[in-house]
Amino acid sequence: MRHAPVYALGEWAGRYDPRVVGLAADETELLNDDRVGRMLSRLFDADRASLLTRLVLDAVDSFDIDLSRLHNDSTSIKLSGAYDTADGQERGGKPTPAARYGFSKDHRPDLKQLVWMLTVTADGAVPIAFRVADGNTADVTTHIDTWDSLVALTGRTDFLYTADSKLASFDNVAHIHSRGGRLSVLPVSRKEDGVFRDWVVTNTCEWTEAQRRPTSDADHPEDVLSTYQDHLPSADGHRIIWIHSTAKARRDATRRHQAIARAIAAIDALNIRLSSPRCRIKTAVAAEAEAREAIAELNATRWVNLHVEADTVESFRQAKRGRPGPNTAYIKIVTTRLRIRFTVDEHQVAHDAASDGMWPLITNERGWWWCGRRASRAAARSGWPTSSIPTAPSWSNASGPVVCAPTITTPTGWCLPWTASGSRRLMSCRPRSSMVFPTVRPGSTRSARGSRVAANVRTLPSGQGDGGSLRADGRGLSRSTPWCRADTLVAVGLGVLLAFLFLATATTGPAQVNDTRAASIGAWALGTQGSVLLPADWPQSHNYWGVEGRNDRVLVNRFPGVAYWASPAYTVAAHLGDQEPAAHPFLVPAVPASITAALTAAAVAVALFVLLRGVVSRPVALAGTVAVATGTSLWSVAADALWPHAPAMLALTGTLLAWRRSHPGLAAACATVAVLVRPHLIVVVLVLALFAWRRERIRDSLALGGGALAGVVLLSVYSAWAFGTLLPIAGYDAPGHLGGLLHHSPWQTIRGLGLALISPSHGLLVYSPVLVPALVGLAAFWRRLPPWTLASALTGLLYLLVQMRAVGHTGGEGFFAYRTTLEPLILAAPALVLATAIAVRYPWQRTMLAALAAISIGVHGYGAVVGGIDDDTTRTWHNIHVAVRDSNAPTQP
Repeated sequence: MRHAPVYALGEWAGRYDPRVVGLAADETELLNDDRVGRMLSRLFDADRASLLTRLVLDAVDSFDIDLSRLHNDSTSIKLSGAYDTADGQERGGKPTPAARYGFSKDHRPDLKQLVWMLTVTADGAVPIAFRVADGNTADVTTHIDTWDSLVALTGRTDFLYTADSKLASFDNVAHIHSRGGRLSVLPVSRKEDGVFRDWVVTNTCEWTEAQRRPTSDADHPEDVLSTYQDHLPSADGHRIIWIHSTAKARRDATRRHQAIARAIAAIDALNIRLSSPRCRIKTAVAAEAEAREAIAELNATRWVNLHVEADTVESFRQAKRGRPGPNTAYIKIVTTRLRIRFTVDEHQVAHDAASDGMWPLITNERGWWWCGRRASRAAARSGWPTSSIPTAPSWSNASGPVVCAPTITTPTGWCLPWTASGSRRLMSCRPRSSMVFPTVRPGSTRSARGSRVAANVRTLPSGQGDGGSLRADGRGLSRSTPWCRADTLVAVGLGVLLAFLFLATATTGPAQVNDTRAASIGAWALGTQGSVLLPADWPQSHNYWGVEGRNDRVLVNRFPGVAYWASPAYTVAAHLGDQEPAAHPFLVPAVPASITAALTAAAVAVALFVLLRGVVSRPVALAGTVAVATGTSLWSVAADALWPHAPAMLALTGTLLAWRRSHPGLAAACATVAVLVRPHLIVVVLVLALFAWRRERIRDSLALGGGALAGVVLLSVYSAWAFGTLLPIAGYDAPGHLGGLLHHSPWQTIRGLGLALISPSHGLLVYSPVLVPALVGLAAFWRRLPPWTLASALTGLLYLLVQMRAVGHTGGEGFFAYRTTLEPLILAAPALVLATAIAVRYPWQRTMLAALAAISIGVHGYGAVVGGIDDDTTRTWHNIHVAVRDSNAPTQP
């Protein structure tokens, strides 16, 4: 409000078409304080919520307004006057906001104020909701209520909610994200902004051009806008998209140069003052304070350093009047002259220049559109008058404060509340703002300004893809999706290369241990004979195959998930080669099982790359995937033969990926497969389900729990049919395994965990030293990791403890490197890779990490190519195979 006559309302309305505000040509003079006061009182007593809701819904329906993107901002309304009765008391049973002192965006802390929040659509900047709050209300506390009210108004939660940095608090982001909402926020007030600006000083960003638009500068006709996804997510696990503008970069550099020049000029002016004998600044402390205050007003403290020099000047004068002579006495006068010396911090200038033209956005969107920056505010976009309405406090006979501002009619025919001042900050899209919007919904062809987009624009469902860049021609939008091109090419190329590597080094001969031999026999039986039952004439010579089950059935003693994993490969091999059945278990070919194991391990690597790509940049995700795929036992054990680990790891990565991207059906299917392969993985699935429940992701939690239950039920049905027991053990020695789980002492568990890490024969850190700095980084920076990565890593640790308590650290003998720690390793991989990316900052750290990775790859390359099964086991299996083959060879006539 202003101290000005209220009759100026008529003069203000006279500058516009009277029909816009519902008046005839000769009725503008009727706008006076009495009429406005009566109107405001009646408006307050009316059902304003229903009125505005009806207006919003009718306008949305009449003008086909797109509500998929909503922008919110708040401003302060300063009030001239005491407003003693505006204390928040109820009037007519309705609450009223209180006029209070607070942080004034109009720089008038001496005046009371109210806080006004406005939400507009991205489609035409049409206002759809507003709220008024107490004058001392912090902006950061308003977004949860605003978002909830927008959900109630629109009847949906999938709209993109955009606001300034006040939205970036952890509580606000968690509230919207956990309820299925989408958000895009400028996080300039968070630490992630400074971390990236420090990082970009010594690193190079791969910017993707998104848009070109003309500028008013004749020397630089185009403003090139580019995007880059931060290699680190936000502290709450969301993507950070950085935007760079060439025009803003020039403005930032010019503004910094002018600030430094003005600061130097201010210091020179202060030095002139200090040199005057009449200057009242007599001490160095006062001079320095004056100088720092001067450069602080110019916002140049960051780049200009200063210190005060004090020079003493001696002078003499006669002690007494008169003509000087040989005996004249003199008095020495010492004068101190102050001078401000300054230096420009070139290092800080270069540091800030590296991030000129950049600003960040936090978003939980997977696919996104570039919409460009909007230089105009909501008032200008909607054609509203941007000048303040000169009104003064008015008296009313009604008790209680008048809380409604005057109303005006917008060009769209709405009658909306309007503020008397502060209208210059109504829009969330301020000149520095740039918005990254989600993909257009299938069937929708409306662009950000309401114009129609070409019919051949490609769309992606919300939540798919990993981001992209857009090019705008001013009329429509065309999509260029880096995930669909670059990331897909990298994933496919990585999968093909690893598949060739794993196939080239997989086991093809008879040198296998009992576990892999039994799995191969089970897959061969189902793939070639069409039945899981083994030939009755086979010798029941070992505990792992030829086990007698219910009703004289003969089967393999393996869990069905891994026992029949390679059956499709054996079916194809039977159709392509010799279809005669093997006469002995040792004559079952191992090649189809080894091929299946190699391809499964390659699929694990591809799924891990896709999972990592959601939290780190493409180079980091690629490096982390290669390190896990070739620097661990994933190569030398899981891809070597048909162990249960490759299918189990594929099921786990699929579960994490589906859970991360909210695909409950896929998550349930992967959880079922995990339990069928290794039933004790139910520990992992249930802990992830519990974590999803605590994060209020009920559907994902129920899907994971349902998948685990389905796996247990299927395993019980198989055990009942094959072995006559409902216990889901598939013929295993249940008392032996459960006995270890129940009766092993804590010391045995701790000892097994230590040996699993540092044992010379099966130590995780011994065979994969690249994990040492990863674990150090995880211990140091775990607070900065997304919660889901920590949950996955802790789940892997819990599963490892269960493994160590039940079967120990070896899990069998006669193989190269470790295998019982493979599932925990794949669960901890996202946290380890992300922590390593945060911890490794300097060249010497990268060199050390590369050396450890090379050692790990070399060790497992030796195990896959040369080592493998130990010599005694290899010789024993080969001799048995040759003896059986010779005994079953046809006799020569």
